[in-house]
Amino acid sequence: QMCIRDRSSSTKRALANTLVKNYNDVKVNEWYSNDLGVVLSLGLVKGTSTNSISPYKNVSGKEMMAMLVRMFTEEADSKDNKYDWYEPYREQAKKLRLDEGIYFDISKDLTRAEVARMMYQYVKVSRINESADYSVLDKIKDAKNIPSEYQEAVAYMYKMGLLKGYEDG
Repeated sequence: QMCIRDRSSSTKRALANTLVKNYNDVKVNEWYSNDLGVVLSLGLVKGTSTNSISPYKNVSGKEMMAMLVRMFTEEADSKDNKYDWYEPYREQAKKLRLDEGIYFDISKDLTRAEVARMMYQYVKVSRINESADYSVLDKIKDAKNIPSEYQEAVAYMYKMGLLKGYEDG
């Protein structure tokens, strides 16, 4: 599957012009619009309602897990109304082993360290073999504040360029 950063800027802009305009709470020319167009086109992100994305809302662990499941599979079957929206994703995450090592409450909004841990679990079960390079943590001013159980995941995601800190380091 093609990475977001592998898409040309004109392709991203075209996707944004086509897909982002369907939502009332985003504009095509926002700083995130082009990348949002890509993740919408890949089916990784769904709106928070029929015509809303809620671009400034924090992401919960359940929402993040749903995106990770979608990276592996087609949309989880959520047509059975006896479950909440997340139940099919929970079942798929378990089958895919995406929930292994995730000991925090995924019903709450995530910290950056928790996002790194979830993304790292995706990488591990995707069989992408590259080890974490802890030396990259030296570039992060507040690395000492990263809980030890998340340091490997943060180091890996930071090295891969998938997780970035603030401009001040």
